[in-house]
Amino acid sequence: ADANALLGYEAIILGARHHLLILNDFPVLATLAAALKRAVERGVRVDFLTGCAIPRRADGTFFKGPIHRELFEYMSKRRFEPLIRGGVHVYEVQIGPRPYLVARGGAVRPYVHAKVVTADGEVASVGSANLDATASYWEREVNAIVEDPAVVGVLEAELRALVATAAPLDLESEYWKRESARRAI
Repeated sequence: ADANALLGYEAIILGARHHLLILNDFPVLATLAAALKRAVERGVRVDFLTGCAIPRRADGTFFKGPIHRELFEYMSKRRFEPLIRGGVHVYEVQIGPRPYLVARGGAVRPYVHAKVVTADGEVASVGSANLDATASYWEREVNAIVEDPAVVGVLEAELRALVATAAPLDLESEYWKRESARRAI
């Protein structure tokens, strides 16, 4: 039976009073995007971390990868534009220089397969469900809901550390403008 993962996400988003931290790499379902915008309108700070379907260098250029992953990247990122315009802070996870990581600019924006949502340091959802339509309608996904401030606090500290080194998605940046036509497709 369906575990209603998307309803769990919606409940956490709708119940948030101060802040939401999200880590997910899939196109956000319209109902959840609307809930996130409503949260911002209520004064909730929303920080959304995402990855790249094909890893990117620090300057935003892709590493070599299959075309279907590149198209998925454009589709996913297109869904972030209205969220950013609505006040959601969206970032691409960025991994800084490492001894065995060679990339122009020294940093890499990797693919992220995590599915995490936290609210107010009190509740978290961690599991296999993305924030897209497939999570609850076509696939059998399940998330664990944790209501323990001690556990959620540690998780939020880890997410905040990722935000601190992440690359903000800036709709006015050269990187974003350069891919505008591809995202429109």
